[in-house]
Amino acid sequence: IKRASHYFDEVEVAIMTNPNKSAWWLAEERKKMVETVVEEFSNVHVNVYTNALAMDIARQQQAILIKSVRDAKDFEYERPQARINYETGNIETLFFMAHPPYDIVSSTLVKELAMFGKAYEHYVPECVQKEIRKKVGGGHG
Repeated sequence: IKRASHYFDEVEVAIMTNPNKSAWWLAEERKKMVETVVEEFSNVHVNVYTNALAMDIARQQQAILIKSVRDAKDFEYERPQARINYETGNIETLFFMAHPPYDIVSSTLVKELAMFGKAYEHYVPECVQKEIRKKVGGGHG
C-alpha cells in the first residue's frame, strides 16, 4: 500500500469477503484496522465490498488491480486471476513483490504464532497486535 501510494494519485484498498476463507474479523473490523495503518497516506482510501468481484469494482472505477505477491506460489495463484480479469474485463493487474520480512508472512502464520504464544509482533502493525491480543489473550510467550 505504501509503495502504491507513491506511484498513484489515488489508491483504494478494497476489503473483500472470501467465502472460502475463515476470517478472524468481520469486514468492517478489518476496514478499521487498515484505515488506522494507512492514515498517514492522504491518497489511500479503504472500502468494504461484499458479493462483488475485484474485476467489477475496478471496471466501475476505471482502475487497475494491484496485488502483492510473496513468492512464486503466490504468483502462480494470482496469475490466472489476472489473465481472466484482463480477458473478460480488460482489467490490468500490477504485481508488487513483498519486501522482507513480509515476504514470508501470511495471516495463517501470524494466527498460529499468536495462538501458541510465540512472537508475531514484528510482522503486524501495533493496531493489529492489539486486536490479535483480544482474540488470543495476552501477549506472546
